[in-house]
Amino acid sequence: MQPPLARPGPGVHEHDTRLGSLIRANPLAILVVDAENRVEMCNAAFETLFGYREAEIAGIGIESLIVPPEHAEEAAALSRRGLDGQSSQSVTRRRRKDGTLVDVELTISPLGDGPATRTYNIYRDLTEQRRTEHHLRAQYAVVEALAQSSTIEDAAPRVLRGVAEAVGWQVGAMWIVDKTANQLKCIDLWRAAGVDARLFEAETRAHRFPRGVGPGRTWAMGTPAWIVDVTKAEHFSRRAGAQAAGLHAAFSFPMMLEGEVVGVVEFFTSTVLESDDTSLRMFAALGQQLGEFIGRSRTQEQFERFFTMSQDLLCIAGFDGYFKRVNEAWSRVLGYTAPELLAEPYMNLVHLDDRDTAQVEMARLATGDAVTMENRWRCRDGSYKWLFWNAIAKPEEHIIYAVARDDTVYQADHQLKETLKMRHDFVSFVTHQLRTPLSGIKWMLDLASNAENPEEAKSYIQDARESGDRLIGLVNDLLHVSRLESGKLQVILERVQLPELTQQVLRDVAALVREKGHKVVVDADPTLPDAMLDRELLQQAILNLVSNAIKYTPPGGRIDIRIFHDGDGLHWSIRDSGIGIPQAGQARLFEKFYRADNALTVDTEAVGLGLYLVRLIVERFGGTIACESEEGQGTLFHFAVPVAPGER
Repeated sequence: MQPPLARPGPGVHEHDTRLGSLIRANPLAILVVDAENRVEMCNAAFETLFGYREAEIAGIGIESLIVPPEHAEEAAALSRRGLDGQSSQSVTRRRRKDGTLVDVELTISPLGDGPATRTYNIYRDLTEQRRTEHHLRAQYAVVEALAQSSTIEDAAPRVLRGVAEAVGWQVGAMWIVDKTANQLKCIDLWRAAGVDARLFEAETRAHRFPRGVGPGRTWAMGTPAWIVDVTKAEHFSRRAGAQAAGLHAAFSFPMMLEGEVVGVVEFFTSTVLESDDTSLRMFAALGQQLGEFIGRSRTQEQFERFFTMSQDLLCIAGFDGYFKRVNEAWSRVLGYTAPELLAEPYMNLVHLDDRDTAQVEMARLATGDAVTMENRWRCRDGSYKWLFWNAIAKPEEHIIYAVARDDTVYQADHQLKETLKMRHDFVSFVTHQLRTPLSGIKWMLDLASNAENPEEAKSYIQDARESGDRLIGLVNDLLHVSRLESGKLQVILERVQLPELTQQVLRDVAALVREKGHKVVVDADPTLPDAMLDRELLQQAILNLVSNAIKYTPPGGRIDIRIFHDGDGLHWSIRDSGIGIPQAGQARLFEKFYRADNALTVDTEAVGLGLYLVRLIVERFGGTIACESEEGQGTLFHFAVPVAPGER
């Protein structure tokens, strides 16, 4: 039987008016109860928090109003301590008039000193604090799940469980947009232990939803959605399964990637709850985070698929000289396993003759330039294959991204074509260059045999002799070229003084210099060391360069020869004031049989072997040769060769 209704707060109103006024004005929810825990008074904040008005609860035991059964013992203990004159505090839950639970911090204090006949209870609403804590836990759960996963399918179980447990909901499901079918498909469902949601789970996993239906409504809207009670929502197609599982409130949010919905996440709880805009805003942010993860994981997945399936040789390398990653094509083309390639400095695999060029291109990569190059790489069986490269680097990360193509077949085909072309050019050259002087010699000898005047016959014979000498010189050049190209020419190394050898060449061509009225100046460092070279070959190279300078410089020109030593090698250069070389022809200047266009107007008998032979000789000594010229402004040829051993 219910106790008689107590008059609200007579002790407080009549004996402590000031305290009563303070209680009513306090922003915290305060309730005053008597020794039987019956309500004497409450303030407006209490009415707002719990939904009861003072008039309707005065004289009623507080346990029956706001204490959930599971917290009854705790509430009784707190009340006893208060009546014994002790203040006590607890973080607990209480029930509102509408049946919902609210987290509160409860402080119970006695009214008066010593054993009390009444206590006042102060309730601080922890809803916002709890919501913030739940949101933080949910956000952390998502971050942790994504950090431990490579794809959204891997992350889904962790995300669903972490978020659901953080906010205290019992079921979660994740859906991904299938662009091909234009439908949402479920990739995972999580349910709390003890929740019998088998029917609901089966319905969820089996269903595929178009845009605008079920979770597809969130897909269509692109914003979070809340359903107060799915068992009462006619548009909710899994209503029977939800009812069997005891599920009521639900919310869903889209996973967004660059403004496009790529999936939907939904959660369900066993209580009926009104929409919580703060939570929806938080979950919208989580949806953005999940969508960006999907974008990153898809990009990574596409990269991995491309990296694995590509027939080209793909690699990620470091400026430290080692590969960081290679794809399977490397094993197919070169024969090494991936661990073998990662353990070996990659420059060790480049053909020795191609390493200098490769190092130059690597230096360009370090500046951020994109690079294209070709070089030979050693296979596991010791053979070499040509690789054609495209590479780009991120210098700030010390990383190189490169793709290479096996170009061996192309190079072999190209080399075959070049060989056939060279053979054709050589046959054409021999046909023309040998036939012409031979025809001239025969014609001169015919004229000499028919000449009646002995002096006239002698002149014809002299012309024939000169043509024969040119023919012998041409044949000797061809023999030198052939032997140098094949490596069969025997090189006799001896100590050679470049200034002395240069003067010898100038003595041999002194008549030609006087005939054209040139001035030749030689500037030689008197401290030059000797060079360990083949005297005859080096003399041939200097003679060819000096002869060109004399031939292609108009009468009265100037020729300067400079010989010096820079610590790393001996340098020899010749500069003339001649006709120069067109820019377009300079790249091919040292090719066999090539002649610049303007050279043909000066000498029609030259065959284009002189500079090619010079290049072969200099390179045979381990040196380099270069040319600088401007048409009409003269030409500079410069070569460098190693000094004699011990003289560097």
